[in-house]
Amino acid sequence: MRRTLVAPALVAALLLQFPAPAAAQFGGLARKAKAAVSKSAEEKAEAQIPFTPPAAPDFDDHVQEISAEKLDQLLAGFAAEVDYAPQAKADYEAWRSDLEAKNAAYEKAMPIYQKNRATWDACYTTFMEKELKASAGNEAIVEQAMAGMSTPQFEKYVEDLAMRGQRLAPKIQAGASDPATVQEWEQFQKEVGIMQREQQRRMQLAMRGIDAQQQRNRTAHPRLVAACGAEPVQPVRPSDAVQGPESLVLQHGADKANLAGERDTPDAKRGRYAIMRERVIYFVQSKRRPSGMGFSKAEYDLLVARGDAVSDAVKAMQQAGVSL
Repeated sequence: MRRTLVAPALVAALLLQFPAPAAAQFGGLARKAKAAVSKSAEEKAEAQIPFTPPAAPDFDDHVQEISAEKLDQLLAGFAAEVDYAPQAKADYEAWRSDLEAKNAAYEKAMPIYQKNRATWDACYTTFMEKELKASAGNEAIVEQAMAGMSTPQFEKYVEDLAMRGQRLAPKIQAGASDPATVQEWEQFQKEVGIMQREQQRRMQLAMRGIDAQQQRNRTAHPRLVAACGAEPVQPVRPSDAVQGPESLVLQHGADKANLAGERDTPDAKRGRYAIMRERVIYFVQSKRRPSGMGFSKAEYDLLVARGDAVSDAVKAMQQAGVSL
């Protein structure tokens, strides 16, 4: 199609055909059209110049590299923000109203909790004093039972007794029948029997003390509840983490995008989404030439290839009043 140039004289003649205000308006439109053509030409020319963004950040679980899959997830989050934006303010007001009610309940519950806590703590202190006294009694039983079996004198006696047995046993096994040897062997066996019975008695006594303490340990909590009641639970102060409707909109986007990571908590998901969201929006706002924020070559090539779709998504967010 051949383009015809309009001579300046013809333009002037046309302007003379309109009243002054209309002529001025026509001239303004002409200037805007010329500026738009000039701007479009500049943008097209600039787009032809090779561009390399600054170095990409260090990617990790928090700052994720933008892949084709993650970009799809991010754009799904953008769409969720657009869909939710109209009701965000109403939801925020409802949340604020609910928060105020919860705060009022919290302020009312705290003095009651503090009073109950003071009473319970005093009862707990008395209960534990009795427990420690009973535990000390059980420990004393064990210590008393074992005391005579860990002295140097007793250890020396056991050692001497064992040596007597080692000396007499071969003689008895060889058939020695002289009265002195037989009498000494009988005395040895008698002492061994006495020692074994005493050891058994002391061990039984010690085990009774140990069993009694273990039983106290097993039943400590039920006895504490029986004596003092259940431990008072401190009321939880309501969270006021939501800063405004835009915070709810961002959360909806993060939930929909679901940018999973190793630390897959709601806060971690929201943080990942917010960072990737900021980077992609900056890419669009910088007219696809992000000189103030780093991108890997793979990220940049992907965003350029899908630039129209990304730009349309950001434009839809702006039109819906989503805070960028």
